[in-house]
Amino acid sequence: MDLGGSNYIFIGEIFNAYADEICLTNSKPDMQKIKPIAYSTIDMKCWTIGKTLAKAYKIGKKYRKKLEQ
Repeated sequence: MDLGGSNYIFIGEIFNAYADEICLTNSKPDMQKIKPIAYSTIDMKCWTIGKTLAKAYKIGKKYRKKLEQ
């Protein structure tokens, strides 16, 4: 999809993924072993992605209760 300029969106389906055994724990991807990074075009920097914030769906419950009050 051309958005006019240097930005593009690619839409597709991931049908397979591969990882070296060194990146897995119990045959599943291990974020601490993978040590992923993210590139930000806003500040032209690479950022690390690291610590666990909360279990999925748990962190939002606290904020939902505040909104309902």
